[in-house]
Amino acid sequence: MKKENSVWFTILKVLLICIFLTITVASITIFILLYPSSKDVVKVPDLVNKDRVSAIGILSRKRLGIKEVYRPHDTLPKDYVIAQNPLPGTEVKPKRRIEVTLSSGRSIIVVPNFCGLTLSDVKENLCRMDSENYCGVQIRSISYANSSTIPPNHIISHVPISGTKLPKNSSISLVVSSGSNSPVFYMPDLVNTSITEAKKLLDEMGLNLEIKEEVAETVDKNMVINQSPLAGKKMSKGGTVTLTVSTYLSDESTLPAEEEQAQ
Repeated sequence: MKKENSVWFTILKVLLICIFLTITVASITIFILLYPSSKDVVKVPDLVNKDRVSAIGILSRKRLGIKEVYRPHDTLPKDYVIAQNPLPGTEVKPKRRIEVTLSSGRSIIVVPNFCGLTLSDVKENLCRMDSENYCGVQIRSISYANSSTIPPNHIISHVPISGTKLPKNSSISLVVSSGSNSPVFYMPDLVNTSITEAKKLLDEMGLNLEIKEEVAETVDKNMVINQSPLAGKKMSKGGTVTLTVSTYLSDESTLPAEEEQAQ
């Protein structure tokens, strides 16, 4: 009888030891899962102002993923990081996806048609942030020209012309009617406009055009890079304006056929 009790006591002892070990292992496992060691935590790197490819590479080396969100930005080029979440230095688990806000470039606007409007109306609407038709357009220069058909202080034309797509907050040059009897008007600012648009504007003002070419590899071809007379100078109808237009060293001729014929 004593021998039988001894066997059962041994079996019970073994079972208790097994239960204890099972509980211990389970507790350690749960602790590891709930409270990971420092080796299982990653600090979020600083990605702001990095380009998209670099950001992906940095996160990959840290064993982190990426979630991409795009929004316009006025200064950062397309595909550069504007912001991130979580912030740099935050400790996260590996494989966590970091939300990265990337620049989609500058907002694009379409130049509205200002022709026929009064100068005061245009200025007033440009100052109103809630004006959907004019929001994102600024006045670069204002010049006056004679017109027998457009009333004084009304817009005759503008550069760039209506329908042109530009980055938000770009500027335009306005030509305003001074009436039919004004002997002089003021030269508009034509720098950074295309030769086609500049020629159209000068034709409407009754001015003659002389074109010179100059190599400028960093500027789009057929863009005005200099002008004479300068913006703001007094001009009379029939006067001559000299525009320096960008060309590339590799191009034999950069001007459109109609501009070459006009020369």
